[in-house]
Amino acid sequence: MTIYSATDISSLSVSAVKSISVTDIRSISTDALAVFTPEKIKQLTVKQIAALSTDQIVALSPDQFAALTPLQIKAFSATQAAAIQTEDLAALSATQMKAFTPEALASLTTRQIESLSNEQVAALTATEIKALTTAQVAALTTDQVTALTRAQVNALSTAQVAAIETVDFVSLLTAQLSYFGGSQMAGLTTAQISELTTERLRLLGASQIAGLTTAQINKLSSNQIIGLTDTQLGKLSADQINALQPRISMHCPQTRSGS
Repeated sequence: MTIYSATDISSLSVSAVKSISVTDIRSISTDALAVFTPEKIKQLTVKQIAALSTDQIVALSPDQFAALTPLQIKAFSATQAAAIQTEDLAALSATQMKAFTPEALASLTTRQIESLSNEQVAALTATEIKALTTAQVAALTTDQVTALTRAQVNALSTAQVAAIETVDFVSLLTAQLSYFGGSQMAGLTTAQISELTTERLRLLGASQIAGLTTAQINKLSSNQIIGLTDTQLGKLSADQINALQPRISMHCPQTRSGS
């Protein structure tokens, strides 16, 4: 095994970086690792990247992380990803963020998730979004939640939808609320449902209203019931109508007349 000193790494040519064995890479001290220029970092093979210890991952600088190629980022294991410092995560571009494997992304701590910029969150692929744990979804800040794209909202599971903090759910843009599919609506919690204003509730589409469970329907307040449009009421199933009784007959007499 060759022990590379900081001087050795400094004198090593860019093209020679790939010749360092996996065993030797893992033995490089954090001081010597710091000597790797961005150009040399880019030359590391995926096997060399995968061999880095968590201490070495921690020792990498933001400039070194910024130099990593998408292929190198993809080589990070879950353990390595969890060791990335927040200031290093901040150095990653949108293209680099897309390169994390679902397993690696799911390993990020809530602190790491909270540190991501809105642009980085918006760059995540639908596959990456699906990989987020409920704890990670709950850790998203209000700004991060409002940065979610249509494709990302569509990718959320019912468990992930339920994990969105109520304060963040309330902050969703009107357009974002319209992105939720009928099946996703079934994931909304009682707290989330109760925070829907009558104005926002009226904007829900037919498939979204149809997606609400009878338990959710039964939790609607009198004001929310009054706010439902005739079109929305017309889309309610028999079970949903029954869940609203007797309040719906009290506050929405049009349903009794059939209009």
